[in-house]
Amino acid sequence: MCIHTANRYYNNFINRLGRQKTTMLILYTVGIDVLITLIFSLILFPSHTAGPVHTSIIEGFFIAVLLSPFIETLLFQHLVIKFILNKKATATLVSCMVSATLFAISHYYSWQYILKTFISGLLFASLYLAIRHKRQNPVIIVFIAHAIYNCIGLIVDIVSAYL
Repeated sequence: MCIHTANRYYNNFINRLGRQKTTMLILYTVGIDVLITLIFSLILFPSHTAGPVHTSIIEGFFIAVLLSPFIETLLFQHLVIKFILNKKATATLVSCMVSATLFAISHYYSWQYILKTFISGLLFASLYLAIRHKRQNPVIIVFIAHAIYNCIGLIVDIVSAYL
């Protein structure tokens, strides 16, 4: 399949997503990301433990739930996607793939973590594009989805430390 055909299918997908309610898009994104994480953690790589480590719950909350999602949304979704689409407005699939690749590479704890984070990057970039299609603020919406996902992960880490 040529890149133009794949891009057309992806644009249609983004247009369909853009018709959904914003709250549902956030829930879909977080839910799919949690499901992918469970598949990676419980089925594909059950002995894998690499990932971010925080010295306290407060530090973990500040970094993982507030700071990182905001900075990563600005860098890997907003700036990358905006830059590519300013060069070629129809390059939505390329912008998504480049965004997800850079997002994944920045999470270099292990190759398994990079692979899993690439999928998260695809989800966040697609959410960004769908919200952009709705003419809403995609930075805020992707930040919220990313923060919710990271908060769930932080809660799981805290609970599992006490089990």
